Amino acid sequence: MEDNENKIKVMIVDDEYLERILISKIFDYEKNGLEIIGDYKNGKEAISAYIMNPADIILVDINMPILNGLELSQKIKEVNSNAEIIIISGFNDFEYAKTAIKIGVRNYLLKPINKNELEESLIQSKNNIMLQRDLEKIYNENVSNKRIGHIIPLWHDMSIFI
Repeated sequence: MEDNENKIKVMIVDDEYLERILISKIFDYEKNGLEIIGDYKNGKEAISAYIMNPADIILVDINMPILNGLELSQKIKEVNSNAEIIIISGFNDFEYAKTAIKIGVRNYLLKPINKNELEESLIQSKNNIMLQRDLEKIYNENVSNKRIGHIIPLWHDMSIFI
């Protein structure tokens, strides 16, 4: 089992209570290293929560009151371009899908939710996040090593004067 620091955080956003329950129960999040950190009934609640506690993966309905799923996705991408957003929609509409692609969502799934499609999207998103974290770690280690690499010769040169 992974510790909480390494767990992938998931947020569910849908105005329909039963859909939020279904999305939270249809997949074994914990077994797959994912943690649901909240579910929200509209985009306004979700963006407020996201700012306080960002999720790695956001499952979002398109048609919601106050702030729809596409608007929410755009706002999240403005805050974190690496956020993995999966749209779950009852609308098989090309314009919605086209807009979602422009925003940079990971996937566009149709309701009723297909368990295999959701699982595949979540695992793909998880793998992307883990790869990104690994690359960031390697980059940060290399940056640190380069800084130390510059300090050691300088310290060595200065030791002549000591």
